[in-house]
Amino acid sequence: MANKQRGEMALKLGSKKYVLRPSFQLLCEIEEALGVGLITFARRLMAGEFGIREIATVFAVAVRDQDGPDTEETGTLIVQEGVAGYVGTLTEFLTTALSGNQREEPEGEDHRHPPPKREGGKTAS
Repeated sequence: MANKQRGEMALKLGSKKYVLRPSFQLLCEIEEALGVGLITFARRLMAGEFGIREIATVFAVAVRDQDGPDTEETGTLIVQEGVAGYVGTLTEFLTTALSGNQREEPEGEDHRHPPPKREGGKTAS
């Protein structure tokens, strides 16, 4: 079962369900399989400049450790079930993976990167 708090997502390929679990190792493996950095690929994805094989590659690499299908079988399943739905899933997965599953704080402040301190130790606003 996917744990959204950890940035995980469910993925259904054919009759089987998998969990997409973003990790440093997985993201590096995806980059290696695609032959391009994830940020570059994400930009291309958002611009609609991608191929079905790339979608299949990302998902095949992501579910490899769960006895998932290889790239060819993943591609076949994606085409059978409708490419458009998988583009949305891939976009959400990459967005979550690249943003670290961080949510905006209620006050709109990002506590991962606090404002710089001025001389005297006071926070700059």
